[in-house]
Amino acid sequence: MSKSIRGISLVAFCAAMIAMVWPSAAPVAGDHIVSNLEPAAIVLNVPAAAQQGLPFSPIPIENELDIDQTPRAGGMIVSEAAPTLDLAALVGDVADMHRSELDDDMRCLASAIYYEARGESLEGQLAVAQVILNRAENDRWPDDICAVVYQSGQFSFTFDGKPDVPAVKGAAWKRAEAIAIIAVGEGWQDVTDKATFFHATYVKPGWRRVKEQTRRIGGHIFYR
Repeated sequence: MSKSIRGISLVAFCAAMIAMVWPSAAPVAGDHIVSNLEPAAIVLNVPAAAQQGLPFSPIPIENELDIDQTPRAGGMIVSEAAPTLDLAALVGDVADMHRSELDDDMRCLASAIYYEARGESLEGQLAVAQVILNRAENDRWPDDICAVVYQSGQFSFTFDGKPDVPAVKGAAWKRAEAIAIIAVGEGWQDVTDKATFFHATYVKPGWRRVKEQTRRIGGHIFYR
């Protein structure tokens, strides 16, 4: 069993936050969650007992309903394919809802997202967060998020002598906080395909030759 560094309370908090901003996030048997991050979208069949804080849109009902909400024909509800999810909408909703201060681990993750990827797309920012979380669950790296982020020589913002949280917490920081919540709460699939390394496209580190490339997202290339 791989180690787990994300405390139950932390994951539960993040999952609950996602469920609050996506009220339909209470999966039932037969529902499908479809991501729009790949042309051949990954489909997740959610079991009847699943209570994950994952967002999805209500499934349209094919049959017209009576006033008492009973289907007119056959007693069965036939569903169409679920609408494609919108990462931007999820990030925006979480950012709007989130008002409290982050704990240390979440602040470390948000700082890494902000300083390493704030100029990237939302998917690119989420990818950086997921690399850090993938490392924190791997025996090769430290046991908690902050220890991964502040491991010697890994992220330049941690040793440049400047504050690790912006003095003015503008829109980019709010997005970074929201993406950190979504990543920890597992509110979106791993867009990196389990990557534990990445680098900017304008550099060519030697270690890339012995790693498997998984994705290229914006200005970063990801490996495992």
